[in-house]
Amino acid sequence: MWKEFASFFKANPELSLLITVFGTLTVWLYKEFKLMYSQSIKNKLTTVQKKLDFYGKLEASIATVINQPNDPHSKRNLLDKLGESNSYFSEDIRQIIRDYYRQGDVFLLITLIAFIEMEMKKLDEEKRTLTSSESQVEIMDYIARLTKPVGPIIVFFAIIFGSVGLGLLVMQQNTLWNKLFLIAFSLSSLFSLMISITLFSLMISNKLPRQGKYRWVLDGCMIFTPCLAFLDWSLSLILPIIQLISLILYIRSEKPTQIIKIN
Repeated sequence: MWKEFASFFKANPELSLLITVFGTLTVWLYKEFKLMYSQSIKNKLTTVQKKLDFYGKLEASIATVINQPNDPHSKRNLLDKLGESNSYFSEDIRQIIRDYYRQGDVFLLITLIAFIEMEMKKLDEEKRTLTSSESQVEIMDYIARLTKPVGPIIVFFAIIFGSVGLGLLVMQQNTLWNKLFLIAFSLSSLFSLMISITLFSLMISNKLPRQGKYRWVLDGCMIFTPCLAFLDWSLSLILPIIQLISLILYIRSEKPTQIIKIN
C-alpha cells in the first residue's frame, strides 16, 4: 500500500506539493488556535479572579462604613476604592454610586452591597466554568478541548475556498450587473450566516442577553434579508444596505433592562 502511495505522489508532484502545504498549514493553524484558546481562558480566569478580589475588598469597605457611619477615614477609603475602580462596575452600580456621591445615604450602600453580591455570584459561576474547562479530564471533555481549535480552522479554509469559488463564479457572469448582483448576494448571505451562528452559539451557552421584540425584528431582518433575492434577483444590490441599517439600529438600540427593587 505504501508503495502505491509513493508511486502516486511521484506521478503527481503538483498534488503532492498541494497536500504537503495544506497539511503543514493545518497543523500550524491548529497549534496557533489551540495556544490562543488556552491563553484566552487563562486571561479570562485572571480577570475574573481580579474582579472577585476587588469586589471582596470593596464589600468589606462598604460594611465598615455602614457599621461606622461617622468614621471619616472609612468613608475616604471607600470613596477612593469606588473612584479607582469605576471600570469594573455595571451601569446600574455606577448609578447607585453617583446617588451615594450626591446624597451620602447609608441605605444606598446597602443596595450597593446587594448588587455587588449578584455580580460576585455571576463571577463565581464564570470562574467555575473556566476552571472546569481547564481541569476536567473526562474523555469527552478532553476530546471537546482538543477539537476547540478545529472550528476556526474550518472557518479559515471555508473563507479561502469560498472566496476562490465566488471569484470563479463572478468571472463566468456575462454582464457587470450580474457580477455585482452575485457579489452583493454572497456578502449578504455570509453576513446572515455569521449572525445566525452567533445567535445560536449564544443561545446554546445561555449567554444571549434579553433582546426584546424590537431587537428580534432586527435580528430577523439581518438573517432573512437574503431571501429577497429569490423574489427578484435585482434586489440583491440592496441586501447589504438593509442589513447594514439593521445592524446600526441594533447597536444603537438600548438593551431591555430589568429593574430590581430592593426594599
